[in-house]
Amino acid sequence: MPASWTPERLVRDIERLAARGLAREAFFEEASDRLRHSVAADGACWHTIDPATLLLTSDVRQSVPDCTTDLVSSEYGGLDDANRYSELATRRRPVGILSQATGGHPERSARYRDMLAPSGVPIELRATFVAKRRAWGSVCLVRQSGRKDFTAAEAALLARLSRPMAEGVRSSLLVSAAGREDEPGGPGLVVLDGRGEVELITPAAGPLFEELRPSGVRESEEAPPAAVLAVAAAARAATRHGPRGSVQVPAPARGGGWLTLHASLPAGQDDRVAVIIERSAGSEAAPLRLEAYGLTAREREIAALLVQGLSTADIVARLVLSPHTVQDHLKNIFDKTGVRTRRELVARVFFTDYLPRWQAHEPLGADGAFVANA
Repeated sequence: MPASWTPERLVRDIERLAARGLAREAFFEEASDRLRHSVAADGACWHTIDPATLLLTSDVRQSVPDCTTDLVSSEYGGLDDANRYSELATRRRPVGILSQATGGHPERSARYRDMLAPSGVPIELRATFVAKRRAWGSVCLVRQSGRKDFTAAEAALLARLSRPMAEGVRSSLLVSAAGREDEPGGPGLVVLDGRGEVELITPAAGPLFEELRPSGVRESEEAPPAAVLAVAAAARAATRHGPRGSVQVPAPARGGGWLTLHASLPAGQDDRVAVIIERSAGSEAAPLRLEAYGLTAREREIAALLVQGLSTADIVARLVLSPHTVQDHLKNIFDKTGVRTRRELVARVFFTDYLPRWQAHEPLGADGAFVANA
């Protein structure tokens, strides 16, 4: 194990890392390198999470086998498993050690029985990354059989890292959103059977399907990407608890930009799920992008109306707010996104110049906005 760092040094270093604007996989790799100085692990799996639905939207695996199907079953299959990421996201300390959550009997966990123990890594520590009560990512750290369990001090350290890690994931999503969105090709269709295996995939879906996988993965040996399985599980759950409908979630593409996943159960089917995958239009990805700037729910709503071309008077009438209140929100929106006019806001939302500035490593302010050049 590398030389140990103090908690203060690790938190400080992760905060610096979060401000660098790295792409998703690079951010997780560098965060893992730093974490090893304080928390030993034999493997890890990092995820991005859609803050609106709490669905897993991508994964980066490090020295762990592909257990995506079992993972999604544990998270969304209707079982009340211990330390689910969505449940951790609601805690004051969004961290959990599996042995503690099961009262010293981890075999009570379906995830332990089906995934961790068979893989030889039965010792687990999980954390969800939360900033301003919004979950942006998560990590699962594991240790092999015979190793010591994770400690309360290690869990407390992960809790301290939750906010800066969330900020780093938010920044990585901005980088992903800055990727090109004008690639050719229409939407594709994937049909999953009740076991989560691909039953049908259209030619157009193939390239999009692979863009949801971690880099370096050989498609012939892998289960469907985590985002596909997660949205399919959510569609099944929604059907169990209400009328048949569809579930939609944005996910970052490996090569940049966003993909939108739509999942629904065909009429007369209780387990087969149809998932449509398409490149996200700028207007579809805009709400998540605006949230990544730190805009509140009301500010995102007003910004979306601005992008649609509504005037201040139109917004006042649409939202039944006073002109003064709308102007205050507009000032906050402009300040947080680093623009001065509506035209600049539209350009910023659609990231026409965002990627080059990230790649140039221009400095960031405390709120995530670019610092103006002197």
